[in-house]
Amino acid sequence: VGFFGVTTAFFALLGTILIFWGASQQGTFNPWLINIAPPDLSYGLGMAPLMEGGLWQIITICAIGAFVSWALREVEICRKLGMGYHVPFAFSVAIFAYVTLVVFRPLLMGAWGHGFPYGIWSHLDWVSNTGYAYLHFHYNPAHMIAVTFFFTTTLALALHGALVLSAANPPKGE
Repeated sequence: VGFFGVTTAFFALLGTILIFWGASQQGTFNPWLINIAPPDLSYGLGMAPLMEGGLWQIITICAIGAFVSWALREVEICRKLGMGYHVPFAFSVAIFAYVTLVVFRPLLMGAWGHGFPYGIWSHLDWVSNTGYAYLHFHYNPAHMIAVTFFFTTTLALALHGALVLSAANPPKGE
C-alpha cells in the first residue's frame, strides 16, 4: 500500500463521507439530485460557511489530495517495477484538467463560485449555463456524439498501448 496509498484512501474516504453528509443535509440520497455547490460569488476567494459552499471547498481539497496521491502511488509502483511513467503521466493530464476547472479558472475569475458543482444534474446545468454564457452549446447532440467517440478512441488507444507494452516486455531499466 505505501504512504501514498494511505493518503489516497484517507482523502477519498473523507471526501466521500463529506459528500454523503452534504446529501443528508439536503434531505436526498438520490444520486441524480445530490448537489454540492461551490460558494456564492460574493465570498470571492475566501472560505465560505460549511453549508454555503465550504463543503465544496473541503471536498475539492480532498479530491485533489486523493488524485495527486494516487498519481504519486503510480509513480512509486512504476519505479519499483522498473517501468516507464506512461500511466502516471497520462493520469496527471486528467488531474490537470480537473484542477484547471476547480482551482485555476476560479482563481483567475476571482471567486470559487466559478468552479463546477458536484452532482449529476447540477453539473449538467453548470455545463449548459457556461455554454450559454460563452456561446458554446454542450447539449448539442453532434457535440455529445463527438465527445463519445473521443473517449472511445482514447480507450482504444490506451488498450492498444497496454497491449504493445505488455507484448514488448522490455528488460528492467529500459
